Amino acid sequence: MDKSAKNLIVHNLTLFLAVGFAYLWTFSASTSKYSLQLVALFAIIYIALQVASKKFGSIKNKLLYDFLLLTIIVFLIVFSTGALFSPLFFLIYFLLFAIALLFEPSAAFSLAIIATIFLLLTPRKEILVELIQIGSLYLIAPLANIFGTQYIKLLEDEEKIEVLKDQEKMLEDEVERQENEVEKWVSTDLMTKLASIWESVEEIEAKNKLNTELKVKLKKISDELSSLLESARNLEKKINQ
Repeated sequence: MDKSAKNLIVHNLTLFLAVGFAYLWTFSASTSKYSLQLVALFAIIYIALQVASKKFGSIKNKLLYDFLLLTIIVFLIVFSTGALFSPLFFLIYFLLFAIALLFEPSAAFSLAIIATIFLLLTPRKEILVELIQIGSLYLIAPLANIFGTQYIKLLEDEEKIEVLKDQEKMLEDEVERQENEVEKWVSTDLMTKLASIWESVEEIEAKNKLNTELKVKLKKISDELSSLLESARNLEKKINQ
């Protein structure tokens, strides 16, 4: 099983357990009266996690804990205030977008299905209103999925841009290094050796014992070396500009 499939299973199971816990707590006679207190407790834990992550660094699986807490808080509020008829039912819409953006896009559909299962277990009142409310989840979920997909694509594009910037910096450093090497070679090895060869040829040419033909050839070599030496100096000036 690859990592993405494993993460999908873990995320779906987390959402199912979170919604299931909120449902059982809210509709249990012994615990329902403490729902608001539990919401406050989970809110405090959520805030404490955010503070701890900023103070002590990254917490392993923090994102998973965040959404576990947020999902429980939202569904505790919704179930406690009327479930499908709750005036705070819209909180589930925000949760769908949050999960699609920060969990994974397909998680929005998973949450819509899980929410439907537990919402249908709540007491029936007006079937038409209930169907509209449940249907709204399946209208919001695709939008959340699209936004989540585009958000991930945007993050990937930003990562690619960062990689390109790093590569550009590496290329600039490499070009600068090669320019320094060329400058060093031109100013030391090339210039020195050309000057030495040119001086040696001039000394040989100055000797009277050489025949005319050899002197002509040495003169030509000397002129070419002089021209090459001048070109090397011009190249050095261009590099230093």
